[in-house]
Amino acid sequence: MNEHLLQEFKPRVYGILEWQGVILVSHESYLDNSFCKLPGGGMELGESPSQCLCRELREELGVEPSTMEQCGVSDVLVQNRFNPSQQVIGVYYRFSVSKMDLEHINRHLHTTFSQGALRHIKREWILKEKLVDSLSFEMDRNMATILFK
Repeated sequence: MNEHLLQEFKPRVYGILEWQGVILVSHESYLDNSFCKLPGGGMELGESPSQCLCRELREELGVEPSTMEQCGVSDVLVQNRFNPSQQVIGVYYRFSVSKMDLEHINRHLHTTFSQGALRHIKREWILKEKLVDSLSFEMDRNMATILFK
């Protein structure tokens, strides 16, 4: 990590959807780099973390959360892998969806779509016990370790 390159904060908001002992993750690629992460993404100017998560869930999963509860904020210094001038801060929520939205997610696990250079490859349910090892980003792994000890 080169802290001297950091010039700005980039808040990111992620959601944890748990169902029958498994957690939903998203497999994506950006600029030919593949990774596994929790659903969510970058907060835009003028939106709150909860508004960001709702927008990201609509964009990525096509669902609205039924409930949301903030469950953590990253406490590690993380430099954005794709833009070294950004320090990334993660805000994490547990959320639930209706039975109908859960069925929608399960029907569309392998739906691929792109947003500019970002490609959403598939969604997958991961056992809680395997979540930490499945996530690509240190910040997400740290939070999963705290939440699922």
